[in-house]
Amino acid sequence: MKKTYIVSFSAVIIVVIIAAVLLSQVLSSAPSKNSDGFYEIGTKEELVWFSETVNSGNGEINAVLVDDIIFDGEYFIPIGSLSNHFNGVFDGQGHRISGIEINEPSQDYMGVFGHSDGVIRNLTVDNNIVGNDHTGGVCGFNTGLIENCCNEGNVSGHDFVGGIYGNDDLKPNGIVRNCCNIGSTSAHASYGIGCKAESVENCYSINSWNNYGISSTESKNCYCIKAGADKACTECDIAFFESGEAAYLLNSANEKTVWYQNIDIGERDTFPLPDSTHGYVHSKDGTYTNEHTYKNGVCECGAKE
Repeated sequence: MKKTYIVSFSAVIIVVIIAAVLLSQVLSSAPSKNSDGFYEIGTKEELVWFSETVNSGNGEINAVLVDDIIFDGEYFIPIGSLSNHFNGVFDGQGHRISGIEINEPSQDYMGVFGHSDGVIRNLTVDNNIVGNDHTGGVCGFNTGLIENCCNEGNVSGHDFVGGIYGNDDLKPNGIVRNCCNIGSTSAHASYGIGCKAESVENCYSINSWNNYGISSTESKNCYCIKAGADKACTECDIAFFESGEAAYLLNSANEKTVWYQNIDIGERDTFPLPDSTHGYVHSKDGTYTNEHTYKNGVCECGAKE
């Protein structure tokens, strides 16, 4: 009897030790935090950890990207789901997430983010994402804020598919501003930027397949190749984007400069980018240039002679 008790007690101790080791491994996989309490995401393993943590019910955590995250065709579970929304802040800090392969044609809410009530900003995505309804390059369904984000990847699904977000047309949700789609979207109802939102401002899409650029209850200063019946964006040809006019007009409604484009400096850009390492676009005699236009020794961009 005593021997049985000792064996059972030993077994319990072993289980406790194993559990402690496993817990330690889980905890040690968490990325470090910066001084603001944001998790610093710099690897794909850390991004997977972030997704798992949000999807387990801890949706209020915040993160910043400290490097580009490159997948090599691996599968990725979207951050946030219908039952566990993401409602924190995710700041890409100008970095990109690329190389993800999601092929879930029967699943809704597909994207780098699945369902977000939070803030997603300063992020470029370039992935191959296939979903059912509510599929987006950045976010499947957005009821929060998406700003300064671009999609360069391929997004497809059944219905309500967008380069940035995949909301439906039943009720406008979320705010989207200073975003662009230069990737492809395809579906029964697909949009370069996205479907109904509370507000879409200063955005553009060059996608011109069967989709419209934007469908929005309220849109302002948006441009696209194909406007659609509701005319939620101004329909333009490709030369409008290449010339620098789009960048100039997108910035005209902003309190601060967001869009940049190399026109006559460096390697010429085909489209505006939310990247300040590229040129500031001025209007000069009906054309667009990166040359500074000085008035009293100061350019409108802030540069001094």
